Amino acid sequence: MWKRDPGVSTMIEYFDRGIPGRLKMTEDNWAGLSSIDKFAAIGSLPDGKNLKEAILEQGRECANDFSYAARNYFWITNKKKKEQLFSLWESQYLILDKYYELKAKGRAQKIIVLKARQLGCSRLIESMIAWRAMFFPNTNAIVVSVDQKHSSFLFGYMLYIYDHMPWWLKPMAAQRKEEAGLFFENDDASQRSRFPGMNSRVMVQWSNQYSGVGQGIPVDACHISEFANYDEDDLEAIVNEDLGNSMADEPEVFGFMEGTGQGAGTAAHRIWNANEERLDLGKWPKWYPLFLPSFFETTRVLAPPSGWHIQEPERVMRERTKKEWCRCNNPECGKYKKGVLLGEPVAGSACPDCKVGTLVPMMLTDGQCFWHQDNREQAEAQGEKAKKQWKQEQCVTSEEAWQVSGYVMFNDACREWVNSTISHDPIKKGKIYRDTGEVHGARPKTKEDDRQVCYVPSCNVDHRHDETPLSVWEEPHPGRQYVVGVDVSEGIGQDFSVIFVNKVGRTAGEPDEQAAVWRDNRTKPKELAFYCNVIGRWYNDAMMCIEYNTYQTTGDDIIYVYQYPNVFRWKNKEVINPLTHKWHWWTKVNTKSYLHQTAVDWLLSRAWIIRSPNFAKEITTYRKEEFDSRVFGAESGFHDDEAMAGMISLYCAHELDCDQSGRVRVPSLVEVQRPARYRCYCGSCRFGESRDSDGGWSWVCDNPDREYRCPECGSIQLRAIPLETPHDSSLDFDGVMAMMGKRPEGQAQEVSVDYL
Repeated sequence: MWKRDPGVSTMIEYFDRGIPGRLKMTEDNWAGLSSIDKFAAIGSLPDGKNLKEAILEQGRECANDFSYAARNYFWITNKKKKEQLFSLWESQYLILDKYYELKAKGRAQKIIVLKARQLGCSRLIESMIAWRAMFFPNTNAIVVSVDQKHSSFLFGYMLYIYDHMPWWLKPMAAQRKEEAGLFFENDDASQRSRFPGMNSRVMVQWSNQYSGVGQGIPVDACHISEFANYDEDDLEAIVNEDLGNSMADEPEVFGFMEGTGQGAGTAAHRIWNANEERLDLGKWPKWYPLFLPSFFETTRVLAPPSGWHIQEPERVMRERTKKEWCRCNNPECGKYKKGVLLGEPVAGSACPDCKVGTLVPMMLTDGQCFWHQDNREQAEAQGEKAKKQWKQEQCVTSEEAWQVSGYVMFNDACREWVNSTISHDPIKKGKIYRDTGEVHGARPKTKEDDRQVCYVPSCNVDHRHDETPLSVWEEPHPGRQYVVGVDVSEGIGQDFSVIFVNKVGRTAGEPDEQAAVWRDNRTKPKELAFYCNVIGRWYNDAMMCIEYNTYQTTGDDIIYVYQYPNVFRWKNKEVINPLTHKWHWWTKVNTKSYLHQTAVDWLLSRAWIIRSPNFAKEITTYRKEEFDSRVFGAESGFHDDEAMAGMISLYCAHELDCDQSGRVRVPSLVEVQRPARYRCYCGSCRFGESRDSDGGWSWVCDNPDREYRCPECGSIQLRAIPLETPHDSSLDFDGVMAMMGKRPEGQAQEVSVDYL
């Protein structure tokens, strides 16, 4: 439990008041002595040796464990401006937990914390900086913030802790000015040879100082606060040059970068993404990325009014939270954990902290969801700028923390749907061997078998630390149609080559669904053709749609070297006979717009299920700079390779499913998960359940904002009228799909479908 140990209060009282009484000294006289003189006076007592040993034992306990020092001796002021001993918030616990986890691996604990506002990260980190400098000799620590004012504010945290330490644990300080720092050494230079003190220091700097931050000094502990607010050149210099070269990769060295995200495409965003992508690839990141969502602030709760029901953005948030976070069900513990650890789900496993409870998926309460809804609606009412600012500061996903400039092509509803369907635990992650075409990788642990053996039974190689460019969420089903979209890169470590496998819905009402993805930035175009051939043939000779604009070797080899049987044929829709003699997909200014327009329509209609978290990241930065621009793509410094491959696979699969305007027709997939509250009318076609008096046709829905276009004709001539009595038209998606043989039981999708 996080509380002061029994006996510590008694010990503090005894050394502050009991000892002066035994020495027949007044408390004022005792307080006027230096710590050296106090230790000498204690030694004159009959039990002085034991008393000194008790003090040394407390010093050792504090040095061995930050938690012990903080909960017993570190005083802070809380939000009500009252003094209290340090206690952990949920968000602070996660930071400390990650610190201990990395330290146990024998590496430096370098953590980059991306967070929502007001989660108390700085206070914890400053306490750790103070602990490191006060209990470890010869320590160099540094605190850096965006400007001098904020650096001074952080410096005040450490001074408060230092000033409230008991005298027998407080190191001597020769300097405590923010412009110079906090130096723990004997302030009497003449006595330093006998009583030198800790010889430790905490330096305070700010990002825009003329001299390099921490340059030329071996740094044992650092705190880079509000890193996303730094000038881009300054931040890159601090991280990649100054502090980056000053911190050794040793288990006693730690550093934290923390802050709230700012605009996408910045140096801070690039640093975060680079470390997160490296972790996703199973490689050790230079700075371990840790995201802390806004719901860890426990005061963000608002009682919902009578009759309230959850809105779609909050429903998606709740469902994603259940997948991404777990909590111990032991009331005495209640610790939070990431839902997936090293690629394996932790739900159902024993709590590693209390050893008593079980980790269960975290469920946001109605009060938390209504608080989010109420604040979201207020921000939206103020316009797009206020909405982006609110999302940035109250982010519930790391993608929300970085708001894109310009005009995003995939709106909130698209991204919410994608975030609700992505999966962090594919059934297979591995690599394809060139000699056999087999998929090798470490099989996930199960309750029945915790051995991470290879997927290939005859292979005895340990693949746990291999690169895993291939992720599979669904292996091919006999008789099903698959389409493969391929985005080709040069393979020099910059852009990625991506092979995206899309399973095509069998009927007008069944959604398309991502089955697998292969992604690598070191594979040359010629080598890529091999992987295209293996994956395409594995998925029932899937139609192969390779982008042919720049690197044509992949497309040529798939035909002439591998004799692939099912290659996409380019259509020219400007002529009477659209079939051409060209193979593959050609991305042009007008055809690129076909891709994202189709993708947006299908995502808004819940007709395309995405599994890859990386696809979700890429569509957050897919935008155009000006409203009337015809140039689309990723924000500078980011990627859209997987998004492009996925959009190619979707469009090419349905290119001939066009209406008279040439627009790809979206399946008749309508959300009816909750009782319908509106009747929607299309004035442009004869579609629906009943004829309207105006001659159009209608259908029921829960949320008219979701009815982007008529599910049949694609018209936007829609209107919605509230129903007097809600009509319960809910239909269980999995049950219907299973009855019709369209989806195996157990592959749950929290969507309902109305076959109209």
